[in-house]
Amino acid sequence: MKFSNIRFLSKANIKRNKYNVSITVIVSLLVAAVSLISSYAVATVNAVNEYKASYRARSVTLNPFLKILTDDAIKAISNVEHVQSVEDVTGLDDKYPYNILNISGQNDGGKRLNKQLKTRDTYVTVEGLIGDEKKPVIAGKNLEESPTFSCIIPNLFYPFEDEGNIGYENLDYIDGTSLIGETITLKGDEGKILLPYNIVIDDGECTGYDANLRSKEIKLKIVGAFNCSSNTYGSFHHLFVSRDTQLQIMEKAMKNTGIDLSSNESDISKWWNNTSLHNYYVVADDYDNITSIYNEVSEMGYDISSFNNFSIKESTKIMADVLSTVGMFLLSAIFILAVILLLQSTNFSFNSQKSNIGLLKAIGYKNKYIFACMLYEQLFLVIRAFLIGAASSLVFVTVLNYIFSHKSYGEFIYIIDYSMLAAFLGIALALVTVIVAICEIVLISKIVKIQPREAMSAA
Repeated sequence: MKFSNIRFLSKANIKRNKYNVSITVIVSLLVAAVSLISSYAVATVNAVNEYKASYRARSVTLNPFLKILTDDAIKAISNVEHVQSVEDVTGLDDKYPYNILNISGQNDGGKRLNKQLKTRDTYVTVEGLIGDEKKPVIAGKNLEESPTFSCIIPNLFYPFEDEGNIGYENLDYIDGTSLIGETITLKGDEGKILLPYNIVIDDGECTGYDANLRSKEIKLKIVGAFNCSSNTYGSFHHLFVSRDTQLQIMEKAMKNTGIDLSSNESDISKWWNNTSLHNYYVVADDYDNITSIYNEVSEMGYDISSFNNFSIKESTKIMADVLSTVGMFLLSAIFILAVILLLQSTNFSFNSQKSNIGLLKAIGYKNKYIFACMLYEQLFLVIRAFLIGAASSLVFVTVLNYIFSHKSYGEFIYIIDYSMLAAFLGIALALVTVIVAICEIVLISKIVKIQPREAMSAA
């Protein structure tokens, strides 16, 4: 039997199928739901999980304000259940802005940035890594394999002041990977670096102060670029350096200010040389264990924060929960409805065509050809619905990707990779095709039982 004959007979039946429109709508919704809900669920759930697994999200601040942090105190806190490590963050709390004076301009990226530096005010933050914290790079080298006074920058780099753009939306980012190999020259804003330090007051209690240190030029070699995302620490204006580099920057700034660290004459030198007055990060082995660590360390009488050092958007956490629970329920409901409709459509097609099937057998058509006609009928409806659902999903994702790409970098986690969308569309296509195949296989035994005399039933 020619395929054209199968197609002709099937199309005639499609027009008479009362479930025609319903199947198109439901299967289209199923395809869109599978692709869209799954894509956004994976994007948001992965973002939340990556955030929870990150070093900074698992870190809370320990201060010496209630009780100084002696070696015995640090050891006791280190032995608290679920504490991975307690890290001294002396010299790492510097978040005072730096200005970019120039960049070496060895390649096109550096030359373009140098031109912008002449007309735009700059703002970057230099931070050191903590303890055994790693900052993976997507290009170039990481800090572990680089010498001191090296840095890594965000792949989405925006080192400019933008006072009129409160939400930092639609920024003209610089590709950070294009700056690898350049040497960037920085200086503290207004020639100053902010140094937080602690001193002992009456009765052995501590309090915190800030000091403005003199900043001379700092030259950093850009060796790599990290992925800039709101679910990992480090924004579009962050430069990361090693702990050794950050300590050397601070020590030079103190020397420029006239502070002699080899003596204990000033409050700053006393603080610097006494680790019991330093601030620490307590790093949990798991994000979900931060609360229990906070409770136990607080009961020990120490000043520990109840919140971690950076946070992901609450809306992202809510969306991840919604998509992973309500979204899956909605998917299941649409799937069940699609199965029911396809079963009803297949059964209706069979019952309405008994006489036609008998007639076809009477003129010599074999069971396999009749089955092919009915299978083509349902596949045509499903593939048509799939194409509608796929096209709708593609348009929806394209529009949202465009919107999110022009918002702040915090919205970039909602941008869906088209390869992910294609993968879920493939799953949706396989899913609806299998449903149709199962429905049609059920009919094989019924088709075999129909005899040519069924052709007279219509009379």
